[in-house]
Amino acid sequence: MVDTLDPVFAAALRKTLVETADASTRPRPAWWRRGWIVGGVSLALLAGAGAATAGLVGTPGGEVSTDLGEAVTQTGVGDGSLYLGEAPQGADAVEYTFEALTGGSFALGPGGTHFVYSDAEAASVSTTGGGQLELSDVVDGYLTITTTTPDAAWSITAAYVSNEPVPLATNARGETYGTNAYDADPDLISAYATNGKLGYIRREDLQALQGPLPTSPTGAAAQMEDPNYGTGDIPVYESDGITIIGQFHVG
Repeated sequence: MVDTLDPVFAAALRKTLVETADASTRPRPAWWRRGWIVGGVSLALLAGAGAATAGLVGTPGGEVSTDLGEAVTQTGVGDGSLYLGEAPQGADAVEYTFEALTGGSFALGPGGTHFVYSDAEAASVSTTGGGQLELSDVVDGYLTITTTTPDAAWSITAAYVSNEPVPLATNARGETYGTNAYDADPDLISAYATNGKLGYIRREDLQALQGPLPTSPTGAAAQMEDPNYGTGDIPVYESDGITIIGQFHVG
């Protein structure tokens, strides 16, 4: 019996391997759609977030959020909740900012979005984070804040929002470009070069670093165990896909 991969599984594996390589090009939070952290790792520089304006603006392939009501703020110690009321028509998420006023371990809603800070971190760095939560995280109009540290203090501000996708842009060569943070599939993906410049890397360059698609589970396992697998430097371009402005390191 030939030990081969099912074509559907093989395609999914390829997508996973590529996403592993370019995870840093689309830094979105583990808990859901997008977010950011100050005093730690920036999580949404390339995600296309932004306030809504009269026209649809934002990073191509990203999203534009529109507030659907007044933001509500709540400060507390230990377990608590923020009352947002019933979600208005058109809402598809809750956008929030959360600040740990002391050290502690905090969770937002039943989805379990977590923030963990020591007392030293709370005293010396900004402990503000934010992003979006699913509507299901608000139960009977309340967003709960729970902590394993009874005397931990916190502050949260949240509002219902609606999100509208921003189409990918196309350069003169007919190549699409933008972020792939929202499951878009551009030819040129937003990324920061090692010199700090913001530009685009080619999806095909990322795929080339992965090498040929493995033809068996054994081959896939061997690739993933190779410490040099999928590592290297690839060019970062301007949106024209021609002008090189730096290098992007994968690995």
